[in-house]
Amino acid sequence: MADNQKFDGSQEEGRDGGMLLSGTNLERAGDHNQRVTLHAIRVNGPITRSDLADITGLTPPAIANITKRLMQDNLIKEAGRVRGARGQPPLKLVINPDSWFSVGVNVDRDHMTLVVLDFQGTVRARASREIQFALPGTVQSFFQRSIGPLLGKAGINPAQLVGIGVAFPDDIQQAELPDKPDAYRRLDTAVLEALILRGPAGLSEDDISHLNGLAYSKDTADALAAVNDGRADAAFIMRGTPIDQVRAVAAAGETMPPKSTFFYPKIPTGLLINPLE
Repeated sequence: MADNQKFDGSQEEGRDGGMLLSGTNLERAGDHNQRVTLHAIRVNGPITRSDLADITGLTPPAIANITKRLMQDNLIKEAGRVRGARGQPPLKLVINPDSWFSVGVNVDRDHMTLVVLDFQGTVRARASREIQFALPGTVQSFFQRSIGPLLGKAGINPAQLVGIGVAFPDDIQQAELPDKPDAYRRLDTAVLEALILRGPAGLSEDDISHLNGLAYSKDTADALAAVNDGRADAAFIMRGTPIDQVRAVAAAGETMPPKSTFFYPKIPTGLLINPLE
């Protein structure tokens, strides 16, 4: 697997579209429990380990092990002790805002904004430019000119960047997909391919169709692990594609972009394409 691959990982939709703040004590659920605990600290910190166990439903030993790993990874830190309690006062935990950073890009109809955020979600640096209906090339140029000075201004090492989020108006993808029907242009995978993979990532249509410098994973944890261990430069975590969108694209006479869906369990192919007689 080449080290310049980008991973397009599909992520299942939650029942309410957001993270459910509930851990599990089942085997092999360590990653899930760690995410739940970290989210609980982010939302409720400063918070004690005892309160974390109550909020997440995890056992106190599980919380002790998870918070130990989070502290070893420098993701959380101690924030003093609870005063006034009997016995040894429990430690309070908070997110370490300087552990990792992310970048946010907002492309609106009359301006562009680039922000750098710390791990707590606080904006550390910002750059804006007023422009009417910025095209992808203009956004790319703005990003390339601005990101270096912003990181320097905030004193952030580029190696500490772990993610980027992009927000744009619903109709901006029409600039890159003018010949496609509306149902196709609203697919997350179509937008990713048009604005990111064939834009800043520099992949051609042939690269995408033949998986040159690109790989797919049905599992979010696997995609993130590929970035962490150096098998990939970046991972794009996609929302699950609703069945209604698949129907709309088919009704418009289009085919879905590569790896837009993952259905399981899969119907055996022979039952669909071979005669039963």
